[in-house]
Amino acid sequence: MSKWFGIFKSGTHTNGAGVEKTYTNEDLDSIVARYNPAEFKAPIVIGHPKTDDPAYGWIGEVKRVGSMLFAKASEVVPEFAEAVNKGFFKNRSIALNKDGSLRHVGFLGAVPPAVKGLGDVSFSEEDQTETFEEETTAFDISDEILLALEENEKLKATFADLQTTAANETAAKEAAAQELDRLRLVMRKTEYQQFLNEQIAYGNVLPAQAETITTILNFLDTVQFAQGETFAEGAEPVALFKQFIKGLPKIIEFNATASPEKNEDVPIAATDIVAKEIRSKMNV
Repeated sequence: MSKWFGIFKSGTHTNGAGVEKTYTNEDLDSIVARYNPAEFKAPIVIGHPKTDDPAYGWIGEVKRVGSMLFAKASEVVPEFAEAVNKGFFKNRSIALNKDGSLRHVGFLGAVPPAVKGLGDVSFSEEDQTETFEEETTAFDISDEILLALEENEKLKATFADLQTTAANETAAKEAAAQELDRLRLVMRKTEYQQFLNEQIAYGNVLPAQAETITTILNFLDTVQFAQGETFAEGAEPVALFKQFIKGLPKIIEFNATASPEKNEDVPIAATDIVAKEIRSKMNV
């Protein structure tokens, strides 16, 4: 009877009084922390006796592995151990004191209760105990298996930490990439604005055309970077479009003669120049 066996697990359970309650892994740790066999050994009993039923063994140790609470028995009556090994008591139930400490471990008959979570004995309010049934095989986990389970829990925790770290690093990389994209767009916007100002000043682009040309430049820039293609220097879509804009004929000519009212260049629209030329041909 030196093997570990499961007696309880975290989750939502219904106690012997029909009250539903949720237990966490931390609650199981509290049960373990409160258990001191030097001061009190929880008895192994049949069912859930109130007072003086005989003990068929004692709980020597308790520990939590994952979501399961395990116990190791000591001083077990041989006849009772034989009955358990033959499957006469497949179900087990724990009783907890009001402070959450382990009171006893009760073994139930081979036939499970009709309603899971309801003990065979109903405790009164004065008893201040809670009972729970678990349908797990008795005395079936060796120290080696339990150590393997503990190691597996550690590996799962390590894996979860690595996943969190990787997720944080991925998020940081994505944030950095987004910031780089934002800065690149700001730089491109400034570059395009400067380019358009130069072309407007030169006279081959009208101010009213600036917004449309900027939209086209942004689109070509997006396509260029989205495709991830490598272009020869000067053959990028944006560079080619800029060359096209620079090669357009002047739409605006600036009069070098200063106005008597204002000392500034006066632009003459291309349409005015064309109209003037037509009128001169027609001797109007």
